[in-house]
Amino acid sequence: MTEVAVQFSGRRGWWMVGLVWLFSLSASIVQFKVPPIMPVLMDELHMSVGTAGSLMSVLNITGVILAIPAGLIFKRFGYRAMGLLAVGSLILGSAMGGFSTGPGLMMLSRVIEGIGAILMFVLGPAVLGTWFPPEKRGLPLGIWLTYIPVGSTIMMVTGAGIAASYGWRFLWWAGTVFAVLVAIMFLVAIRPAPALIAERNEESPASIQLVLRNRNLWLLSATFACFSGSTIAVLTWMPTFLNTVRHIPLQVASPMVGLMMLINIVSCPGAGLLSDKLGSRKGLFLTGIAAFGILCPLMVWLPQSAFLLIITAVGLITGLVPSPIVQAAVESVDDPRLAGMATGVVFAGTNLGMLIGPVAFGAIVQGARSWSAAFVAAALFSFLGLLIGVFVKRRTPAGGCLESC
Repeated sequence: MTEVAVQFSGRRGWWMVGLVWLFSLSASIVQFKVPPIMPVLMDELHMSVGTAGSLMSVLNITGVILAIPAGLIFKRFGYRAMGLLAVGSLILGSAMGGFSTGPGLMMLSRVIEGIGAILMFVLGPAVLGTWFPPEKRGLPLGIWLTYIPVGSTIMMVTGAGIAASYGWRFLWWAGTVFAVLVAIMFLVAIRPAPALIAERNEESPASIQLVLRNRNLWLLSATFACFSGSTIAVLTWMPTFLNTVRHIPLQVASPMVGLMMLINIVSCPGAGLLSDKLGSRKGLFLTGIAAFGILCPLMVWLPQSAFLLIITAVGLITGLVPSPIVQAAVESVDDPRLAGMATGVVFAGTNLGMLIGPVAFGAIVQGARSWSAAFVAAALFSFLGLLIGVFVKRRTPAGGCLESC
């Protein structure tokens, strides 16, 4: 395997973090426009509770299928082809959704949006990993990952109000326009470090097999699947729970849930910086997963007066998980050109969890007629991820040998 130097260019590297973050934000905005107006869509498009939950989960079907091939796309065709396919899928899917008059076309549009979302997931670490050495990747990757809570917070805080004033379709048209704008920015400004561009076309089938046979990556993938499935289920259905059970208007309920993601904006980069300082990824993400499993049922069991306190705690502890897991995946391979494939393996599991979580949560609510049962199930799913994560082995950010931790 030809050794590829990772280039750290100071200001240029941090400038690229900001550009890739803004580019990725379009995926988060498109993805999370559904939860704050779920009851509206159920009424307008004549959908059951289970079908409505699938509007989030169906977006991840393509993520399960394409996450690993997305890494191959990056390695074989480069960042430009992958980026254009990603943002093009967001534009097409969001526009189709705006024309939907029933669940069929809306479901199809969400699948297409899912293509864009998973390609964005894989593209970000693959590009940013070339600009920073391993021991300094924690903070930039943590900052980049805030695109998810920022986008979801924007939609949770503003989505219900915008839909009430201008109609739900306005959210789809706004997402389309924003995706077009970031597509122009991508063409003009975003690129990986020059060292990766120079080496991109050199194929290494043996190294690809090494990635796919990497036990640690698959354990990280399963761990993230359980955590993502439980958290996205809670995030998707919490506004509806507050609206239908606690009788809080959607315009109030959605911003309350959005507070959790708003706090993630601080906790995600904080976790990345802390993991760099400690030289440990595993301890942080296991702590976050365990704490979420404990706090999850309390969201429904504790009185409404304690809800904001629980939401604040959940926002802090869930931020401990994504950045360290992504960092651990990138550090599991030695060649930065394979970072896209490594994150692809992890995000395949993430999308599988996100596919199962909201549908299972909605099915439990509908079948058991119990919100408490659904929240307990989400907690148990998180604890399963904790159990799997215990078997993940540790690799130092500087590239040291694997060891149990």
